[in-house]
Amino acid sequence: MFRHMSEEMGKQDVEICMMLLFEGSRIIDIYRDIKMNFLEVEFVIEGRSEEFHVSLLPDGIEDLSAGLTVAPNRLYEYRQFMVAKRYSELWKDNIFAVF
Repeated sequence: MFRHMSEEMGKQDVEICMMLLFEGSRIIDIYRDIKMNFLEVEFVIEGRSEEFHVSLLPDGIEDLSAGLTVAPNRLYEYRQFMVAKRYSELWKDNIFAVF
């Protein structure tokens, strides 16, 4: 069944998401928006001095800091991870997902 990422996603899963999206990233802080079901992550990237942020959503990302991009294959892997861990909206009220 569908899992609310803002409530159930542990730090280890957030770290995996960040490594999938941004190689060499290290999390500084995580803000959980329970009502809207997303995570706002502040992070740094190895070899860069500035801090960045990104909003992790069940099926994508938003509010990426200026100057950063995510390669399509990395975003695809993020989505695969979210589906596999049941955080994706594809699981929500899906009558075909039976365990």
